[in-house]
Amino acid sequence: MKNGSNKKILIYICLFAFLFITGYAFWERVPKLINADKPFIDLSGSIGESVGNAQTAYEKAVLTPAPTGEPQLTPGPEPTDIPGPDNPEENELRIMIGDVDPSGPGESISIEGIKLNSPEELKSRIMSEEYAGKSYILMDYYAESSTLKDIKGFLDGSGIAYRVVTSE
Repeated sequence: MKNGSNKKILIYICLFAFLFITGYAFWERVPKLINADKPFIDLSGSIGESVGNAQTAYEKAVLTPAPTGEPQLTPGPEPTDIPGPDNPEENELRIMIGDVDPSGPGESISIEGIKLNSPEELKSRIMSEEYAGKSYILMDYYAESSTLKDIKGFLDGSGIAYRVVTSE
């Protein structure tokens, strides 16, 4: 036999002997129980309490009379009309700048549902006799800031009353 194969056999025998010795060297020991004559869990107190709680719960569920009549509803205060973007006053007109869709064009302008092409067209329409003496609600629906600033600046410079409502 060759010298290398003897070394392999010797290594296998040593490994097997090591595993055999270490496996039996640490014998599994039975743990020593303290108070082995007493029960591990004392259920006498908790069973008594749970039976008492069950009796109370049963009495509540079965012996409590069910309500027979319908509950009495009291009327609340009546709502009042608050002018807002959905309820404008008679002399207020809505100017919508932008689009309800956030990805829509931010430069679009409409006054009372009439689409306009530019802020200049809005300015000329506001200055006409048809819209004289009116106040406005600027509805900012994701508008371009330059368009909104231009219209606000025009309304401020002209002394026209307006209020701004932003999208939420």
